[in-house]
Amino acid sequence: ALKSLVKYALISAYILKDPTVGVSIDKSKLSHRQKETRERIPYTKKEFNHLKNRAPYFFRQAIMLGWWTVLRVIDISKLQWDSWTEDHLIVHTEKTDKRVKLPLDNPAIGGGALREVCSEIDASNSKYCFPDWAALATEKTKRAKFSVYFRRMQERLEVALGEDGKPTKSFHCFRHSFVSRLGGTGNVDEKWEDAISQIAKWVGHSSTETTKGYLHA
Repeated sequence: ALKSLVKYALISAYILKDPTVGVSIDKSKLSHRQKETRERIPYTKKEFNHLKNRAPYFFRQAIMLGWWTVLRVIDISKLQWDSWTEDHLIVHTEKTDKRVKLPLDNPAIGGGALREVCSEIDASNSKYCFPDWAALATEKTKRAKFSVYFRRMQERLEVALGEDGKPTKSFHCFRHSFVSRLGGTGNVDEKWEDAISQIAKWVGHSSTETTKGYLHA
């Protein structure tokens, strides 16, 4: 977090040099809780349906795309009409700059569900599918609003909440749902390693080992 702040300050010419060069974290002083990564829990189909059926316009489409394509919410918000071809949805992901090519009619990816999503999008802009959200996504200082809006929506709809009434899952958990659904139920009609390789391509992972980390019982 500190390095990101310093990088921003350098680009904005608020400082002339990076004071964090040569600085490292003494991980021996971190607590067990600080060292442990946050567990990601997949959304269940029941939770997905509950959210999809009650979410407002943009987030309904985003939830559908998150569940069936594993795209991150930022990539969804910046989705362009040119990404949709006759048979595929093609997206260059922002985080890793991977070219993800998803078949529109593959049974493992909804068997036509993506065409339904596309037909529901308001074609009010010639370039972007969701122009207002695309504009918000281009302002990095405002991107946190996606998480805030989604969290508030979950609280309002009472989906995936903990004992404290706060959401236990984030939009990123749709990626875990996708991999677990396809990798654990035989939805991909191939040998195990071939199936994981195919799923990794759809998710945008360079290594199948990363993809395997998204598998949940």
